[in-house]
Amino acid sequence: IHCQFADINQAGIELFGYDTKNDILQLNLIHHLFYQSSEGKIIKETINKNGYVKDFEIALKRKDGSKIPCMMTGSLRRDMRNNIIGYEGIIIDLTEWKKIEQEKDILNNINKILASRLDIREVYKSLSEELHKVIDFDRLSIALLDEKRVEFLTFAVSKDYRFSELEEGVQYSKQGTLAGKVVEDGEFFVVHDTSRGPFSTDPILSKEGIKSRLSVPLICKGEIIGSLNFGSKKVNNFTEAHVDIINKIVPQLAIAIDNTRLFDRIKYSEEKYRNLVEDIEDIIFRLDKNGRFMFLNNALKNVTGYLPQEFYDAPSLAFKIIHKDDVASVKHITKEIISGRIKVFKGLEYRVYCKNGKELWFSQNTYPIKNKTGCVIGVEGIIQDITEKKKIEEQIRRSERLASIGELAASIAHEIRNPLGAISNSVCMLKRDLVLSDDDKNLFNMVVEETEWLNNIISNFLTFAHPAEYHFTKSDIVKMVEETLILLEKDAKFNGNIRIKKNYSNALPKIFLDRIWIKKVFWNLLINSIDAMPNGGEISISLKKTSIPNDDTIEIVISDSGIGIPPERIKKIFEPFFTTKKSRGTGLGLSIVHRILDNHDGTIDVKSIQNRGTIFTIRLPVNNKKSSTVSV
Repeated sequence: IHCQFADINQAGIELFGYDTKNDILQLNLIHHLFYQSSEGKIIKETINKNGYVKDFEIALKRKDGSKIPCMMTGSLRRDMRNNIIGYEGIIIDLTEWKKIEQEKDILNNINKILASRLDIREVYKSLSEELHKVIDFDRLSIALLDEKRVEFLTFAVSKDYRFSELEEGVQYSKQGTLAGKVVEDGEFFVVHDTSRGPFSTDPILSKEGIKSRLSVPLICKGEIIGSLNFGSKKVNNFTEAHVDIINKIVPQLAIAIDNTRLFDRIKYSEEKYRNLVEDIEDIIFRLDKNGRFMFLNNALKNVTGYLPQEFYDAPSLAFKIIHKDDVASVKHITKEIISGRIKVFKGLEYRVYCKNGKELWFSQNTYPIKNKTGCVIGVEGIIQDITEKKKIEEQIRRSERLASIGELAASIAHEIRNPLGAISNSVCMLKRDLVLSDDDKNLFNMVVEETEWLNNIISNFLTFAHPAEYHFTKSDIVKMVEETLILLEKDAKFNGNIRIKKNYSNALPKIFLDRIWIKKVFWNLLINSIDAMPNGGEISISLKKTSIPNDDTIEIVISDSGIGIPPERIKKIFEPFFTTKKSRGTGLGLSIVHRILDNHDGTIDVKSIQNRGTIFTIRLPVNNKKSSTVSV
């Protein structure tokens, strides 16, 4: 009743690790063989109370102090008079059973880990930790064959020491290696002692402290794709029992690795496509049937100033920024493609307003998005900014129109100039030979002035229409602006109410141009600014080198604070004979300016707000080299 052994069989002697029965008979079960004596006391109390215990899991202790997981079934032992004289029972060693259960749990955990991620590298550490519970190792690596099957790539590696020749991403030949033998033979291989190992890598590993190795082939879909490799700091560390455990996870591991490689290829393709899409200058979009944006690349922000997220949050914004005269056609094409009535529509041109209010021209190619059954579920497309193209086209049309009008103007001017010259000469002779009263003299003077004015108009016609001599020399643009301003300040139209503001960048390069004609451009624009400010105001002139890459250009901006130009007229101001001046305007000044700049390979743009002023922007190439004679 005090739990002193009375008898024990041979199996019990071996279980507890003693040599003879007598060694155990001297022991007390609770005090000497329970791992925790408190647990033994509980068992005793339970048997005393209930008369028995059945299948009770306990932890007992071997002679060397190691723990033994056991299961006990016991009962009271009585004499003939039914008095309790002790205890008897059966103890079953659960070590192997527990080991099997642990392995099952670990294998289940490993399978869950492998199934939890598309990329096995994200859970490789957890996989290594689980394996470590059933296999003692110091290094674990995965080596995968390349496409030619002549080299290995170290796919993943874990180790508890720093110095190592083996790192993730390292490639090495399979020739003469343990992994090479395993993938060639298709069977596991153990190196019990690397100091005497048969492979070229064994001496290296031995120096690193790895004394034994185990390698198992990874097979996926019937093909060996690489090997799973273990290393230990202990000699003779690995057994076939370890191989049995590893073989239970290898099939799932090989599938997970193959999926990871597939995932890598897909991710690489996606990144390659995304980088292409994000880096492209054109706007790419995807729109579902309900008008919600599924995708917009960063070009949207670069071109319009709007973030893609703004369109995701408010899809209607896409149509709100379209010019009111163009929005109906964009909606119509989108609706027709979604309905299936139009398969593809290319080259839809329309205007939009950027976040900063700037107007741009877009050209859009639109395509349907279809599901697996062929039903249209949305639209996608590419939008190109064609604003500069539109400007160039307009400049070409304008130049062609100016040329044709110029020819007409030249023929008319020649027809008028001859009789006008006769009239002017005759009036001068009559004025000289006749005795005239004061009123008659005034009339004669008026005729002379008007014929001179008509002759000036004809000269402008001929300047506009006929070839003129151009002499291109490398010139200081700042000096020419200053010379023009000196003449302007001496002109009768210039008064004290007009202020000139200058802003010139430092170290502007000299450019090839015709000094006389370019000064005529400046003169016409400055005179127009004065005419636009009858009560005075400010004229601002700025010169700078443009910051556009690969564009070696000087930008001259002339602005005024005058009455401005109405929007409906601004597109016509470079057309010949169009003028906003109520009197004494031929409508040729800006036409001539435009032709002069054309002949310098330059451009001119205009912006104007009524009652706030007008801005003319001239761009001239630094390295313009023209022949000595060109058509104005």
